[in-house]
Amino acid sequence: MVIVMKKYITFIISVSCLLLSGCSANEIKDKPDELMETYLLRDNTEYNDYVDEIGNKDTDSDGYYIDENIQQSELENHSGEIHVSFASNSSLNVTYYKDSEYKEIIDIDNCWLCPDDTIYAKVDLTSNVQSNTYEFQGFRMAVFSGEQSNFDYSYFSGKEIRIPNDIQYREISIIPEGAYKKRNLTFKAEYVDTDGNTLSLSPLWEITANGQEYQTTSDSFSIQSCDEFCVSASYDPNEYYVEKTEPEYASCSDDEGKIKFSKYSPQDSVDDYKIVFGKKFEIEIEKISATGKVKIFVGDKSYDYNSDKPFRAYAKLGTEIRIESTGKIKSIDSTKNLFRLTNNGYMYSVYNESETIEFDPTLYTYQNGKVTFYDIEHKEIQEKTELCVGDSIYYIGEPDEGYTFSMGSDENKITVDSNIDYMLKKELKFNQKQKIELPQPDEGGKIIYYLNGKEVKENIVYFAADTDELTASFQADDRYKANNISDNAVCILTSTDHCIKFRDNEGNEIGTDSIFKLSSSQKAKLSVELDESVGTEIKFNIYNGSDEPINSQKSYIKKEMFHSIWNPTGIDDNELLGNKKIETVSGIKIAVSDWSPLKNQAVRLDIRKINNSDKETHEIYYILSGSGSQWIDTNSGDSNYYKDIKIYVSRVKGSYFKEKDYSCENAQVNIRYNDISGKPQVKDGDFVDKSRKIKMNVTADENYSIYEKSSIPLIGSDDVKNKYVIDCEYGELADEFFEMQSNIEIK
Repeated sequence: MVIVMKKYITFIISVSCLLLSGCSANEIKDKPDELMETYLLRDNTEYNDYVDEIGNKDTDSDGYYIDENIQQSELENHSGEIHVSFASNSSLNVTYYKDSEYKEIIDIDNCWLCPDDTIYAKVDLTSNVQSNTYEFQGFRMAVFSGEQSNFDYSYFSGKEIRIPNDIQYREISIIPEGAYKKRNLTFKAEYVDTDGNTLSLSPLWEITANGQEYQTTSDSFSIQSCDEFCVSASYDPNEYYVEKTEPEYASCSDDEGKIKFSKYSPQDSVDDYKIVFGKKFEIEIEKISATGKVKIFVGDKSYDYNSDKPFRAYAKLGTEIRIESTGKIKSIDSTKNLFRLTNNGYMYSVYNESETIEFDPTLYTYQNGKVTFYDIEHKEIQEKTELCVGDSIYYIGEPDEGYTFSMGSDENKITVDSNIDYMLKKELKFNQKQKIELPQPDEGGKIIYYLNGKEVKENIVYFAADTDELTASFQADDRYKANNISDNAVCILTSTDHCIKFRDNEGNEIGTDSIFKLSSSQKAKLSVELDESVGTEIKFNIYNGSDEPINSQKSYIKKEMFHSIWNPTGIDDNELLGNKKIETVSGIKIAVSDWSPLKNQAVRLDIRKINNSDKETHEIYYILSGSGSQWIDTNSGDSNYYKDIKIYVSRVKGSYFKEKDYSCENAQVNIRYNDISGKPQVKDGDFVDKSRKIKMNVTADENYSIYEKSSIPLIGSDDVKNKYVIDCEYGELADEFFEMQSNIEIK
């Protein structure tokens, strides 16, 4: 009998693969007939077409139809008894062979085998696999007889498929199977203690997969194989810090105790996570005594010190701790897990007080001096010895001539810790003393210097930066005071030119010329009087070192206002201020308002100042705009001070001086004010009112003389002079100059 079912079998196998790609192997195994009926036969167009095609054909007893067009030679062109077809799986790429050496490939379109024959397979994953958890599981053998099928006839877990010796079926199909496993994430966290023991930790692991968040403290967690996922972990930042991770983390904050890894796709083979932690140590500073604000730096973090309670923090071994103050640090009480690196500043390093170390004094030799070490019983340490971290040893430095020991001449104590080697090699030195000049400010007072607490009488000192301390106090002159700096201030010396600076009470560095400033305690009497020419419309304000005026804004009141409502007492009130006491450091300012000046008009300020030596100075200023002001210096600039200041205010007319209007050929013209102290020169562009006293000197150039004509006509000869002088008011200067030009010759 001829069996021809290729079309039927191929269709069934193809649809079977579609089922396999969407269902697990277990689902098909549990209900093959139901699935075939549901998914392959019922309402299937291709199957119904097949039924219609064979409806009128001859079939054998097994239900296979006989195609008369098939040549007998084709049916006889094989030696096997069983026709084998092969299903495909989009996630697996399978090649079948007849031999175990994988040399002879099976023609999957025309394969006939006998019972007890073996098929050998090579299996690879295809690019359609959605996760690296997908794996090949084996082969399933399906058998067919008439309308009967059994998809669970036999199962092969390896890559060899043997056709059973007792098989009764003539049509079989080989179905490759694979499956996605759940992704099993494993977690490991550990740290090594001070004894070298590796200890496990259980941080809180956080897993984000398919938009869902999960938490666990166990060492594993399973997620769906086709989910994107991201892992992070939380730990106690006071106890631990992260040393390394596998895989490398994406971000980490030891301050917050949070570490996060990268997001991975289902294809990534990242399933195992490991964190190696380091142990942090609690550090403590019992108390800090200082004259200013104190900051504590732990690594790159800073803390404001609160004197009401001990300072505590957590840091890893070797972290640098720095303590600074805007004033002077007087003392630091007991500490925990901290070792001071230097006696010249407050620098510490974190260490573990429970450790022991080997101390060898022969390792520490120094140039320009010798250091001797002693134990707690004050016995000299000459050989290697075991010391507990936290123990104390003592040492004394003996410098050679002309040198100084960096730790001073007294016996020093050091706490033993893992950093002792660094400290003894880097901080202990014998330095040559340097000659330092001690500067004094130009004015304001005297700086008194102290070397290691003893006053320095000379203006130089021999100083060693590592051991000596140079401090100062400040003795202010009369009318001066120290400028925001307290006595016992530490001198700051630059290492190159040894320039001395100080740190004020705010922590700012200042030079010696900024040590003193004028005190505002000295007062002067100030009087400001208005002339009748000012008029009643101009209002005046007077300021003394602030934005608030020291007078009530007012203007001149005429005598004619007697018995008026503005001046019921009839006082000639032309004083803005009468002997008002003011401080003389900040200066004063007079401002005008409510004035619209005409052309060439100005408010003139005549100022007379008398100091405590009864020396008088005279100044004149102008206010040229309707809302202008004039600042007046009231600091005498020396040890004297002003005790009496009088200002007379008037309104004047004048003009702007033009230097070009007053020039002589072969002579030099010098014009000065003759009514104020110092008699300064009148400058081009100066506003000058007509009443100003002016002195003009005309001096002949070299090899020239001034010839003044005789005042008696036709009698006498010209008078010869080197200089011609004019004293007049500014309003008369032009006429006087013109007359001079008529009366002299320069030749």
